[in-house]
Amino acid sequence: MVQIKILKTRNPYYGAMKKGEGKYTGRAGDSAGIKDYWNMDIREKVLIQLVDEHDNPIENENFEAEIRRMMKYSSGDQCIEDACKDIGFENLLPGVKSVEDAIKIYNSFPNYGQRIKNHGFIVIEIK
Repeated sequence: MVQIKILKTRNPYYGAMKKGEGKYTGRAGDSAGIKDYWNMDIREKVLIQLVDEHDNPIENENFEAEIRRMMKYSSGDQCIEDACKDIGFENLLPGVKSVEDAIKIYNSFPNYGQRIKNHGFIVIEIK
């Protein structure tokens, strides 16, 4: 049996995704392959899991989604900016007012800035 992959997401982005308003999620690459975002497939089922600020799952706050498309950006400082240009920062992070704000948000997650710089950035479109 194949184990479903979990995409941990915080509010307000979880709420937007659950309502269908946010159909994209961005993820930092990982050299160890622990998160294994690089190897996810189109039409693969994933579980979108709401987590708190410490990445602890919130009980009974999750939903299943399907991967519709994946966009992979090589390592470097421009990854998030390139992704925002391709799909629009407002689509990547609903409620964000600029590319600069999107970059700040992603860089605020633990180790994201360095992981993106070293291992790239992945945008996952779900439905």
